[in-house]
Amino acid sequence: DAYPTKALAHTRVLALSGMTSLSLELWHESLSKQVKNEAPIDTYFYSDVLLSRGLDVALIPRLMELLQYTYPSRLVFVYGTFKREGFRTMLDWMVKNATLGYFKNLKYFQVSEHNIQSCVDPTNAGELQTAILADLKAICEDKVGFPLLEDINLDNNGYNEGGGSGISEFARHLMGACPGSTGVKVSAWTNLGRPYTKMCGSVDNSYLYYDLEDERESAQCRFTWNWELKSPNVEYATNGPFPNSDNLAYCPTASP
Repeated sequence: DAYPTKALAHTRVLALSGMTSLSLELWHESLSKQVKNEAPIDTYFYSDVLLSRGLDVALIPRLMELLQYTYPSRLVFVYGTFKREGFRTMLDWMVKNATLGYFKNLKYFQVSEHNIQSCVDPTNAGELQTAILADLKAICEDKVGFPLLEDINLDNNGYNEGGGSGISEFARHLMGACPGSTGVKVSAWTNLGRPYTKMCGSVDNSYLYYDLEDERESAQCRFTWNWELKSPNVEYATNGPFPNSDNLAYCPTASP
């Protein structure tokens, strides 16, 4: 709000957590007034474990439409309830709208912990698998809409339901969806113990959107993003912009 037209042009990463339909529309309204950045703005969508606000299927189209402002090289969705139906909705949208140019910079695409192994209606599993595999193949082969795509990370999506270290047939099909000639690798493994890269941790375990060796940049990062993905606690600035009990803007979520 302090820079109503210029903020986006100087943004390196957009990481949104716990989006609701209302907050999503407010983001669209704000970004529509901005001067666009000539460089890619990597885009991350997370559920908010602190406020129990998850990403659900109904938000997918408007979330994807935010890419008209960011043209990311990395597009990441972690933790939510998309399931197989939602994943198909997302891929269908990407294939249908590839000509818009939103994916011209995309190198890395990730959807994790959305349980895409499972279906809302299990009787549709086969049909959904066929559609998803066709969409993935189309995306990998489309060198106009997705010219730079290298990696599709679909790890940790419930492939080992019931325990064990094996993976499902669905996961195997996902990893074989893109012909080797496309140069795109698809991963669909299960490794729940592997930590996610941090936004504002130490230099060796964080993204490099901020110079974390610079005290001022590190402080800015930790004020803006004062907790890390799936962490149950605020880790950095107690008075950061995200709601917490030490923030004057604290907004407690009413119990259902």
